[in-house]
Amino acid sequence: MRELAVVGTRYPNPVQQQRCRDAVRAALAAGWRIVTGGAPGIDAVAVHAAQAQGYPERVRLVLPWERFEGWQDLRLGYLVYDPHLHAD
Repeated sequence: MRELAVVGTRYPNPVQQQRCRDAVRAALAAGWRIVTGGAPGIDAVAVHAAQAQGYPERVRLVLPWERFEGWQDLRLGYLVYDPHLHAD
């Protein structure tokens, strides 16, 4: 499965948020998975866009360390943690 990595500002304006949602929507429609660190801002917009499209299982969070708890604020129903990609 192809993956689209989403990273960006923590303070996106409405235009940036909409562009992110549009990109996520297009990637999901093409069968891609969304990869993000889940940080507040554009990362969270991408995660919520995937959820709104009905594809929470196609979100992969690459967490900065093994016991990172910031993702809980995203209220994800499905998480994939890849232990090979975290940075300690």
